[in-house]
Amino acid sequence: MFLSPFRIQIRSFSTKPGPICALIKDKIEKSAIKPYHVELINESYKHNGYKRGRETHLQLIVVSHEFESVPLLERHRRVNELVKDIVHEHKIHALSLYTPNPSMWYRTYEKGLKLDEVYRTPPCLGGQVKELSEQTQRIEQEKMKQQEAQKTMET
Repeated sequence: MFLSPFRIQIRSFSTKPGPICALIKDKIEKSAIKPYHVELINESYKHNGYKRGRETHLQLIVVSHEFESVPLLERHRRVNELVKDIVHEHKIHALSLYTPNPSMWYRTYEKGLKLDEVYRTPPCLGGQVKELSEQTQRIEQEKMKQQEAQKTMET
């Protein structure tokens, strides 16, 4: 599967890409990164508190020749720098990046792997992290009480 230069794609599953995806796409298209392939996936529907039309959880795939011999962290910094104002202004909760150079991109497809098998966005806990932490503490406290009660009964 060959991708033509500057192929820009917005993929949609349960949520339609909206104006925020369009802003990000436009910003990257006009950047010095000179993308070979850009893909935005609105994954907001997978996350807690999803409301129709929201663009809060996005996966951004940017393939560029400019990324040859550039470490992963630096590639992510470059992309983040480009879109940071949009992310901040529109309160994007999560922006997952996949930034391969073209040779990495082709190797993925030569093996017959789909992107989802290679790079999956982790599940979002959203506001549940604190709740889960408190729940874990309560369970641990209960276990300690039970152990103490058991020791008391044994003596």
